[in-house]
Amino acid sequence: MIDDPDIFRAATLLIDQHGIDAPIRAAQRADKLLDDGDMDGAAVWRRIFKLRRLGAWDDGSSGPWDIELLENIVAVMEAEIVRRR
Repeated sequence: MIDDPDIFRAATLLIDQHGIDAPIRAAQRADKLLDDGDMDGAAVWRRIFKLRRLGAWDDGSSGPWDIELLENIVAVMEAEIVRRR
């Protein structure tokens, strides 16, 4: 599994590339990897997404995204991963 410094570096890169769209991009990537059957990859991207809860994404605002909805989507992805294993 990827360690925390790598997760933070990936999140920083994602923020640099996508700005306020970073949380949705992380959730989309996790979903794509889940669809492809890459459970470990999906788990890494869920960890990147969850940095939003720590305020790692921005100044604490959610931008145009409903973070609660995205977190619910990630929870569904986690349940799907458990079901597929």
